[in-house]
Amino acid sequence: MAISKNTKNKYEKYSSPYQESNSLINAKNKLAQMANRSPELSNNYETQLKDMYGKIKSGKPFSYNPDNDAAYRRFADEYNALAGLAIEGNQQQAQGLTGGYGSTYAPEVASQGLQRLREGAENAMPLFMEQAQKAYMANSDADINALNAGISARKDEINDYANRANAYNNQYDMAQKVYSDSRDFDYSKYTNNREYWAKEYQQEQEQANKEAEYQLQIYDTYNKLAANKCADYADKKNNSGMKAYLNGLVKEGKLTKYMADNLYKQYKYTAPSRGGSGGRSSRSSSVESSSGTAYDDMFKELYNNSDNSNNKPWYPSKEQILSLGYGPISDEYLTKLINSGEVILDVQKKTIKRTEPKTKQSAFKLPF
Repeated sequence: MAISKNTKNKYEKYSSPYQESNSLINAKNKLAQMANRSPELSNNYETQLKDMYGKIKSGKPFSYNPDNDAAYRRFADEYNALAGLAIEGNQQQAQGLTGGYGSTYAPEVASQGLQRLREGAENAMPLFMEQAQKAYMANSDADINALNAGISARKDEINDYANRANAYNNQYDMAQKVYSDSRDFDYSKYTNNREYWAKEYQQEQEQANKEAEYQLQIYDTYNKLAANKCADYADKKNNSGMKAYLNGLVKEGKLTKYMADNLYKQYKYTAPSRGGSGGRSSRSSSVESSSGTAYDDMFKELYNNSDNSNNKPWYPSKEQILSLGYGPISDEYLTKLINSGEVILDVQKKTIKRTEPKTKQSAFKLPF
């Protein structure tokens, strides 16, 4: 049993570096967008509040000067004008009483009248001062009321900001939690899948290696049995029977086509040439499928037939053997693979590679 396509694909997928899922990317983008939408505190009343507070703080306490009171000045001017007319009338009246002749009484009367008028104007001053004080207090109250209104509006502005900030913070916290949970879940899912498919891959690899080793043992056993049988066919000079026998083993999956061809070449009967005797092929000693020297003999044959003038031995490197996909294997195991035809050596090109079986009967399924 080879490693299944699904297991191989999953193993390769989760062996690659971690990549964020689409759902996690969406959650991260939403969090980034939320970070750029935080509410801002407006300052619509800041300048107004500073001006009003400065006006109240710099205001002077109430004081009254009638000379600076326009209302009182108008009253006094009008009162004095009327007083002047009244005094003049009194003087004329006093002169009338004396027959038009001068008298000390008339000036005295006029002087007394003027004094009373002045006292009347002064007596009206507290009323004007009270009115000025009321106007001062009204203006102060208006400034304080305006300041309080501005403070109230500022509080509403701050409360509105606080509400919007709280709502934003709740939404941001929620988006942060969604992203964190998605990230943890996503990476946990990746690591779990990576561990699971690595274990599945290893188990299937081990099972495939066991089956491959077992199949190689079967091939080796039948190769030994077939060698003895082929020797009998060769002694009977029956190449057609040998060929039919070997083809039957190939169809039954007991030998590979390569192994059968090798046995046939080794044991087929060759007609005697002049001066010689017939019998097995002269190449029969080049490969001994049932011994550990088959690999060495195969190298010798390949070198003898190659154009390598230096005739220096070549052995596949560790990296080349590992690239076959079987993992670290012994020389004996590699020899079996070569004998079975599942691995091919090319001494001239200094390459070693695996082959896929041409028919279902000709070879077992390799681990990869």
